Amino acid sequence: TDTRAARWLLALVALSTAGIMLVPALVPTSFDQTYVSYLRVAALGLSILLPVVAILVFTGEWSQRSVMITFTQEPRRIRVLNAKLAVSLVLGGGGAVFGGVVTAAGLGLAAASGRALEANLSVGAITSYLLYVLLNVLAAVALGALLQNSAAAISASFALPAAFALLGTASTLVSEWIDMSTPWNWVLENDWGGHVPQISVSVLFWVVRTPFLAHPTSSRSSKPLFRSRTPTGRPGGGGSLPHWQMGASQDHYSGACISRGQAPV
Repeated sequence: TDTRAARWLLALVALSTAGIMLVPALVPTSFDQTYVSYLRVAALGLSILLPVVAILVFTGEWSQRSVMITFTQEPRRIRVLNAKLAVSLVLGGGGAVFGGVVTAAGLGLAAASGRALEANLSVGAITSYLLYVLLNVLAAVALGALLQNSAAAISASFALPAAFALLGTASTLVSEWIDMSTPWNWVLENDWGGHVPQISVSVLFWVVRTPFLAHPTSSRSSKPLFRSRTPTGRPGGGGSLPHWQMGASQDHYSGACISRGQAPV
């Protein structure tokens, strides 16, 4: 179910980003007609639903309980989390590339209509655009790792930024140091001058600090999730079986004893 949902969400990400790009192309008086302005519109489009896909990457196995199999095969949970993080970063990078393609299409549409566009694209602007997309993905990943539930993490990804934005209207401290809106918009606008401390604190709060609120067992590297058992289902060494086969193995052992006229141990 979550796999199908992620596929549909990826399609919606593509459609929503392309749809949003039509706004500056069709309503030129409302937007600066520059390359950077169009690129920022693509970034805002990606930041709506792409983080939701990143959440499903982390929480899908917990929702379907298939994480039990994953942790049985690889008890070192930090490796599993790192793999999911790597997939999320690839997802964010792919989304950023797609946003660049959509931006180029929007610029082509605007140029075809005879509009004059300022070619002000720079390496700094492209880097800031990529960082903005990845920060939104990583913030969603952090919530997914913390809550380990798709519905809760998706709801939190929309509710928490809205709540902090509301608090930010009453407190400059919140709006400039904690809330995503202002500090991360500085990143998108490549406006780092005098804002590095605020941006760093906001990233620390949303991306770095959040996963450490989760239970500390996620960082274990040696203790397996399930105890090793013998084929008879009794604790011991050698011939370990996955937990879902323990009941069947015990029944087979008991049946074999009865057929030989022996009492099961």
